[in-house]
Amino acid sequence: MKTARLVLLFVAIAALLTACSGGSGTSQTAPAPTETKTDAGSWGQPPAGAPAPMGAAPAGLPSIGTVMETMDSGGYTYVLLDSGNGKQDWVAAPQVALNKGEVVRVEGAQPMPGYTSKTLNRTFDMLYFAGAIIPSGSPMPAGGANANLAEGRTVVAAQAVSGVSKMQGGFSIGEVFSKKNDLANKDVKLRGQVVKVSRGIMGKNWIHIQDGTGKDKENDLTLTTAGDANKGDIVVVSGKLIKDKDFGMGYRYDLIIEDADVKVEKAAQ
Repeated sequence: MKTARLVLLFVAIAALLTACSGGSGTSQTAPAPTETKTDAGSWGQPPAGAPAPMGAAPAGLPSIGTVMETMDSGGYTYVLLDSGNGKQDWVAAPQVALNKGEVVRVEGAQPMPGYTSKTLNRTFDMLYFAGAIIPSGSPMPAGGANANLAEGRTVVAAQAVSGVSKMQGGFSIGEVFSKKNDLANKDVKLRGQVVKVSRGIMGKNWIHIQDGTGKDKENDLTLTTAGDANKGDIVVVSGKLIKDKDFGMGYRYDLIIEDADVKVEKAAQ
């Protein structure tokens, strides 16, 4: 009888332990979270394990700025971006070669408050993950990033040009503006004097020319080219005239000659 009672007691204890463990006699241990070795996620997406944004999203990150600091880690480039509006923001994107002082464009930025980078061993109060950080190749001038990339919205004021005559079979700058509807998407040829050069922007040189013709804001013609010239040079330009061109990044033109052929006819003295 004692033996039977002991057996029943052991069975009862075993049943009680099984119930407390969730109905299985085998101990269940939850798997440990997988440690991400790098920050890199899929292209344009935050790294694996990044926290979701909490609450209302902060004010949007400006799409253009200058690089104040840059570092690479875990397959990503981290940039402290100065947008010229009195604030600086940290942005991360798939790794790209950048230099301090370079103006860049940010695409597809997503706010990630309180993000911790394991490879940097650093927590950011706010970090924006972007699909891409695209360098413009242009150094930051006085006036901030927006001043630099207002290139496309800026018409160079009329300059005192000399020695520029309309070429035979070509057009004056005033004529290409007055006839822009007819000349759009057609090849044109003209002579002008270089009044401004911006080199290495989006892989091209941007040259403004004038010839003393044309009314206000229609006396300055911009062209992009793989060639080069210096301010004051008299050049012969040929290429397709494009109307209402918008490159983004603030580069907007009523008229522009893209991929122009530029020949220096007379170098600046």
